[in-house]
Amino acid sequence: MIDRATKLLLVEDDEDDYILTCDYLKSLSSHNFDVEWVSCPIKAVEVLSQNQHDICLLDYRLGASDGLVVLKQAIENGYNGPIIMLTGQSNEALDNAALDAGAVDYLVKSEMSSSRFARSIRYALARRDVEGERVERLKAEAENRSKDRFLAHLSHELRTPLSSILGYTELLLQSEFNQHANNELGVIYRNGKHLLSLLNDVLDLSKIAADKLELNFS
Repeated sequence: MIDRATKLLLVEDDEDDYILTCDYLKSLSSHNFDVEWVSCPIKAVEVLSQNQHDICLLDYRLGASDGLVVLKQAIENGYNGPIIMLTGQSNEALDNAALDAGAVDYLVKSEMSSSRFARSIRYALARRDVEGERVERLKAEAENRSKDRFLAHLSHELRTPLSSILGYTELLLQSEFNQHANNELGVIYRNGKHLLSLLNDVLDLSKIAADKLELNFS
């Protein structure tokens, strides 16, 4: 089985840095990258807003533009993948600003090594996977809670008319009509009681799932 290529968006306006970054990516044997290169900040925001890339490498200086603006706008527009900020100079204030804006890491090009680059990429992708699993788990739990609430509501709604049917059937069995339809009324009553038992079981199951079942030992 061939793993799906990791879709990576590289936002970089320097062709030499683009080539260097691609060389680093090729050295990562643990991943197969499908790289898309964008040099225009406006185009970068447009592409990231489509939320179709697994990870983004974003240069801080894009001509006269600021990569932080791209970072903030992309996140506001719904991009939820990891973004690693790249820069040509070490700057603690910029580092903190990038992390505060939502970047998962900050790499200085002049200080970057293959091992440092690989570690940053692996960490970002691992963090994405963990977050994705957390979101899927929360969605599954929410769906289960909705299902349990629906079953509980449905069983309550069905029990009310069913109780009326059983009550009137019991009255008919005790009346003079019993002489003409004893067997039929008996069938209705027995099947109604069986259906009521099933509804009670469904209600109990929904209560167990919601941790609201009360046991009566009296």
